Amino acid sequence: MRHGGLHPTLWQTCRVLAGRARVRLLRALIAAPYITASETATRLNLSLPRTSQELRCLNARGLLVVRRLRSEVRYRMAPDPLVADSIPLVAAIQRVLRSTDGSMVDDFVRVARGFSHP
Repeated sequence: MRHGGLHPTLWQTCRVLAGRARVRLLRALIAAPYITASETATRLNLSLPRTSQELRCLNARGLLVVRRLRSEVRYRMAPDPLVADSIPLVAAIQRVLRSTDGSMVDDFVRVARGFSHP
């Protein structure tokens, strides 16, 4: 899904990353690329509407690549080439989230929250 002229700023992106559920979603997408919203919701014990909403927020920040296959929509954490600076940001997020066992999610959220104001 493309979002045309969207140019997210770092503070807007950090505001999105300051949500524990979104960070858990990113970890799930790193572990299982091209997973559907319903598969992700089941894995994380979240409702499908909430999972879909959180995935849309992450996608709007240029952090996901979305692939539509017939009636399925699959998500993968990868930089959107239309969003400036998403490549190094996604690489950094992946590096941090891959290097932890999940215990650092709260620390990640706290750091993101610190950068979530203009």
